[in-house]
Amino acid sequence: MTPYNFTQRNELSFEFTTDQGIVYTALFFDYEYLFGDYPEISKYIYSFTLDIVKGENANHLLDDKIGETVVSIFKRFFESKDNVVVYMFATVLTNAILQGKENLIGGFGNITMEVC
Repeated sequence: MTPYNFTQRNELSFEFTTDQGIVYTALFFDYEYLFGDYPEISKYIYSFTLDIVKGENANHLLDDKIGETVVSIFKRFFESKDNVVVYMFATVLTNAILQGKENLIGGFGNITMEVC
């Protein structure tokens, strides 16, 4: 399956539009400030969120291309990062998108991902 085309807005921000016209923003948040007491690891910690910024979300659960797009976004993000920890706080949206995406969770070698 081919993911949606996405635009990288900056180092930590991506955007894509589904066939249904729903616009998503995928954001990585630098969590370095939360780990100031641990400078040896603080620059490697990020959080991830996926938000609908325009459109109705009624059909997103039926669209497998969203998950494939998120996988592609993670791959792009990891191209410029090494030894990264990414936290994703589970929501109904992220759970639905990540179901069956075992190639996303734990599939990047030296990258650690944790779904909370």
